[in-house]
Amino acid sequence: MITFGARTQVHLAVSATDMRKQISMDGEGRWVDNVFVERPWRSVKYEDGYLRAYETPADLRQGLARYFAFYNARRRHSALDRRTPDAVYFEQADRNLAA
Repeated sequence: MITFGARTQVHLAVSATDMRKQISMDGEGRWVDNVFVERPWRSVKYEDGYLRAYETPADLRQGLARYFAFYNARRRHSALDRRTPDAVYFEQADRNLAA
């Protein structure tokens, strides 16, 4: 079973810290820089990862692809006025094409 355990989180935290030093626009490493990455992964873990307990990396890969398709196309988000990310994105793209 693949777990989202402490060892994985520590490894990801170290990698993220190293990357943030290179990527951060303001050099401060503020929480705002990371919130856009951390929040979706929290949803993935609680809405899919912990519930399905994937056995192999291939199962995990397929599960993540299925979850992100759901997350973007069918899951409504309160921050987007109960719309899906795809609906918001394509609405903006259509507006840009019309302009």
